[in-house]
This record gives sequence, structure tokens and C-alpha cells, in this order.
Amino acid sequence: MTSLHNLRKIYYDPKIFYLQKYGGISRYFINLVKNLDKNCYQPKIIAPIFINKYLSEIDYKYKTNLLRIKSHPKFTRKISNYINDTFFYLSSYFGKPKIIHSTYYSKIHNPKNCKIVITVYDLIHEIFNEQFKFKTTKNSKQECLNQADKIICISENTRKDLLDYYKVDKKKIVVIPLGYPEHKDCENIDESVFLKPYILYVGDRNNYKNFKNFIKSYCNSNTLYKNFNIVCFGGNKLSTDEKNFFATEKIDLKKIKFLDGNDKKLNLLYKKASLYVCPSLYEGFGLTILEAMNMNCPIIASETSSLKEIGKNKIEYFDPKSIDDMQNKIENLIFNEEKKIKMINEYPEHLKNFTWKKTAYLTKKIYDEL
Repeated sequence: MTSLHNLRKIYYDPKIFYLQKYGGISRYFINLVKNLDKNCYQPKIIAPIFINKYLSEIDYKYKTNLLRIKSHPKFTRKISNYINDTFFYLSSYFGKPKIIHSTYYSKIHNPKNCKIVITVYDLIHEIFNEQFKFKTTKNSKQECLNQADKIICISENTRKDLLDYYKVDKKKIVVIPLGYPEHKDCENIDESVFLKPYILYVGDRNNYKNFKNFIKSYCNSNTLYKNFNIVCFGGNKLSTDEKNFFATEKIDLKKIKFLDGNDKKLNLLYKKASLYVCPSLYEGFGLTILEAMNMNCPIIASETSSLKEIGKNKIEYFDPKSIDDMQNKIENLIFNEEKKIKMINEYPEHLKNFTWKKTAYLTKKIYDEL
């Protein structure tokens, strides 16, 4: 067994753990630290001021935390970021890590002989730049990519998009897919949710998520509208724009339930759903597809971006821009018990391609190379 003194240090910066209470990116780094070979590396998440809930899963040896906040108080973000950045800089300067793996796009003041790795998750902000008003930060993102010695993309689709939007040396890029959440733990939810069969929608309801087209396809179908409710998990509270949309479409809000919570609650919703629908116009990876597979939930998704790359021929697809196609494909699948059983039976073998151990092993090879 290698002594701690001889282990190669890997530091992870505080950025994403200050930004995300829950979320796919922070979950990725937590699982990376959990599964990384501790005989070779000593990983450490440096996050003095943090909001993230997943950090509680990490042993104290692999993190430096000082203060967990429940939310971001007004006018405190700049000072909190300054404290985090300064603490991370000093930790890196005195700790002398061999590698710094950036958790989100931020310029790293790296010590001498220290290599930089950055993971790129998607190019949503660039592709939908009018929605996100991204133009002001594109240059800083290019600087981060220039600084990196290696760039990890979580899908081939993300790699392609990265090369389309940025000047990046192809030799620096490697594709390493994410893993699926292997636990099946569930937490109880108000039983009234399950009084009627439901179709599950997960995540934000931003424009690129194509939520409104999904709702239109649901309402256009008398069969779906009559026999199923919609359950939306995660995302922000119902906005004024959404309320106006539902009123214009004459949608009974009793048919659509909005829930929030942790991974265990989401597991229960996947488990009991008649169908999980992912209508998004773009995803960098499509982790929810693997989450649904893990809980044996039938799945139908958009035939776009990385979704077909992750789902392969194990799930069904529709044209996300065609309300009629979405409606027809959902109807065809949701009532076809034979097809759904066949689909679910193929999940376990497919999920073997997406384990966190595999993600950590392939990432270790990048660290080794550097």
C-alpha cells in the first residue's frame, strides 16, 4: 500500500460546489472522487464555502470544507467567490498537487509543474446563446480551454460541438462518458401523486428543454389527457409565462403536478411512472435516461444531440419539433406493454457501459498520462 506521502495529489476547485445544491456536474465529481484509485492518487475537493448536499457523502480525508450555506444571501456571492478562490490558490500553492481538475469554467492560478484538466459537459449556452446571453463570457471560457492540458468531454456529441465553437487542439480532447446512479433507494412521496397513472418529466423547463411542445402533444391527445397525469420533478417554480401558457392552452393544472426533492424521491417517481419522456432539443449527455433505466422505467426521448448516443436502440425516439410525431410515438409506446417489458429487460446489459468505476478508471488514465 502506497503511503499518503507518496500519493499523487489531485485537487478539485470549489466552483461547482458553491453553485449547485444538487445537480449532474457536482454528482459527477463526487462519484469520481469516490471511485478513483486511492493506491495511486490522493483526491481532494477544496470547497471552503459550499452549498452542495452531495459533499456529505465524501470522507473528510478527501475534502476541505469550512462553511455550508443553505442558500446564497444577497450581495454575498462576490465575497464568497473571492474567499473560495483565495483559499484554493493558497491550498494549491502550499499543497503542491500534481493535477488540478477544474469543476467549472474558471481560470486556475496553478502552481509550478501542476497540470490542468477540465471537463466539458455541453455547449448549451453557445447553441442557445440568445436565451442565455452567453456572448460576454465566451472569451473567458476559451481562456480556460487554452490553459487545460487535457479536456474531457462527456459524450462524442459534446466533443463535436466543442470543436465547432472553440479553437481547441483535438489531441487534448478525450471522451469519457458518465456513470449511472447504481443505488435504487427510494423515499416516500405524498401518495396522492400515485392515484392516477402519470408520465414523468424531469429537470428545468427552459426553452431548449422543449417542455411546452411536450405539454401540447399531451393535450392534443384525448387518450393521454384522459388516462394520465403529468408529474414534473425539479426545475424552478411555476413562472408567470408558464401560467399564461397553461391558461391559453386551457390546461387543467390539476392534471400537472410539480415536485422537488432529492435523488431518492426521484427514484420512486421513475419506479412508478408509466413512461419517462425526455423532449429536450439538446443534451450534453442525457443522464436522466440512465437514471430511468436504473429504476426500470420505460423511456421515450428526442432523436437529437447525445440522447441517441446514450440510449442507443434500447429506448424509443420522436422528432422533438413535431408535436404530432411526439404525440403518436408516446401513445404507441405507453399502451404497448410487450414493447415496454422488452425494453426494460435490455437495460441491465446496456447500463454496464456506463459505470462510475469505468468513468474513474478512464479518468485515472488521463491523470497517469499527465
